Amino acid sequence: MKTIFFRYFFMTATLLLTSVIVISTVMMLLIHNYLQNEQQVRLDRRTLNLRDILQEHDIALDDPVFRASLHFLADATRTHIMFVDLSPERYGYIKFRTSNHIAYDNLSPDALTPIYEGIDKFDDTLDGFFATRYYTRVIPIVFCGSDQHVTAILVSLPIDGHYEILLDVLYILLFISLLVVFAAAVSAYFMSRRILAPLNDMRVAVQNFSLGNYAARVPYHGKRDTEMAELATAINAMAVALEVGEEARAGFIANVSHEIRTPITNILGYINGILDGTLPQDRSPHYLGIIRDEIMRLSRLVKRMLDIARVQSGAFVAQPHPMDLCELAAQMLLLFETQITDKQLDVQVDMPDAAFCLADEEAIAQICFNLIENAIKFSEPGSPLKLKISQQNDKAWFSITNFGDEIKPADMPLLFDRFYKVDISRSRDPSGLGLGLFLVKTIINAHGEQIYVESHDGETTFKFSLPDL
Repeated sequence: MKTIFFRYFFMTATLLLTSVIVISTVMMLLIHNYLQNEQQVRLDRRTLNLRDILQEHDIALDDPVFRASLHFLADATRTHIMFVDLSPERYGYIKFRTSNHIAYDNLSPDALTPIYEGIDKFDDTLDGFFATRYYTRVIPIVFCGSDQHVTAILVSLPIDGHYEILLDVLYILLFISLLVVFAAAVSAYFMSRRILAPLNDMRVAVQNFSLGNYAARVPYHGKRDTEMAELATAINAMAVALEVGEEARAGFIANVSHEIRTPITNILGYINGILDGTLPQDRSPHYLGIIRDEIMRLSRLVKRMLDIARVQSGAFVAQPHPMDLCELAAQMLLLFETQITDKQLDVQVDMPDAAFCLADEEAIAQICFNLIENAIKFSEPGSPLKLKISQQNDKAWFSITNFGDEIKPADMPLLFDRFYKVDISRSRDPSGLGLGLFLVKTIINAHGEQIYVESHDGETTFKFSLPDL
């Protein structure tokens, strides 16, 4: 939880704080520009008003009433007013100022450089005359009453006045930032809890799977269309598949054990009977034949398991060559002559003289053997057994049909799965390994083709295709 909480908190807080900082910076700049422009406009208006007053009235600078009026105006508007002598004899001499606490009597030439260059609006400290920067507006030349010296009026307004407003805004933004961080922490806490609850359930379920408890499931009670719900559904589906696979594997081991133990027991029994004289010596060839059959049975079992291991390891690669599917099918059918006779099956063959295709003949022979064997095994005694080969759509088609208990719809999706066996009531042969059809489908798919099965009304047909030559 710590990792997810801190990651989500860091991501959320960073995103929100970045947004707040960007918005705050833009807002501060806008406010700063607005206040700066507003101050300049206010300074221009006050300077122009003062100029109009001086131009309309012949007022002496040493008039006490005039000076008092200027002091009142400066205090009311938070401005500083200076009359500066620009005559060569007293250049920079301050003839009047409204801030008495400033001890300077003269402005340096550097401070008056903008005026000398014809600039009538600037911001500066006037070469240290002010402690901070001021906006200064200049009325370049004014004749003040009887004082006919060339004079400039400097009206200055401190530019740090709006910083108090900006500072207040900054405090508000800092407070908002703290709220954002707190909201991010709360959001991260509850979101991480909501995310971790199903993740913990999944972790517990996976731990149960690792211990072999495939019956465990992931409970999920949220919305069913979310990614977490889909993940829980996928894990539960995997658990079902593992459970089915484990049951199939256990059944496979039991079947293999039985398949191996039975012929070995028979072989040992007959060999011991022959050696100790329990069995009649004149019937030794008969018992040796039984032993041979049991050994062949073991050999087929081992071969089947080796084929499965080769397919699963990816070592099997189809090696297609031109072959006659009709000839191969006829040969495979002849191998089951005894079983067909014992069940009195009515074999109905429908195939042309030849059906050439491009396939791995040894692998296809194994497929035909497995399908014919299954068809005979599941056929009702005395029922038809249909084998058909045809060529159409640039493919060679093989189909085998038997009549007996049909395959249940529930078994159809799992029919070609490894270790899967159909219902025992249909097979009547619980000793099968559930590998034959899996091997059949794997080989067919290796040829780039498909196998199909249909089962209804007691009739079951397996059909596959091969590339035509």
